[in-house]
Amino acid sequence: DIAAGKRSPVVKLGLPLATKVLRLPIVGLYLLHVAFVACGWLPWPCLVAALLTLPLARALERFVSLNHLNATKVAPAKIFATKWHAAHGLALSAALVCARLYNL
Repeated sequence: DIAAGKRSPVVKLGLPLATKVLRLPIVGLYLLHVAFVACGWLPWPCLVAALLTLPLARALERFVSLNHLNATKVAPAKIFATKWHAAHGLALSAALVCARLYNL
């Protein structure tokens, strides 16, 4: 990314710090789900659906933390992130539909 002139967060922070910072939005997202369900802003099936995607989030974090010292090895993390993002969105969508259909 540096050679191409990109100024992504990874370039600005550097790989070791970006790896540590990656945990914050992942943990924060799941904590927001808990808070939103507790406040009644989301139905409880959304929390269950979000927790089903936790293994994908953990796989992303584990992959990056194991390979952060080698920039070429960490590049496939985008694939892990895309899979997690897609699964998370689908799971939440399905949970919202189910909650609406079954009045949960």
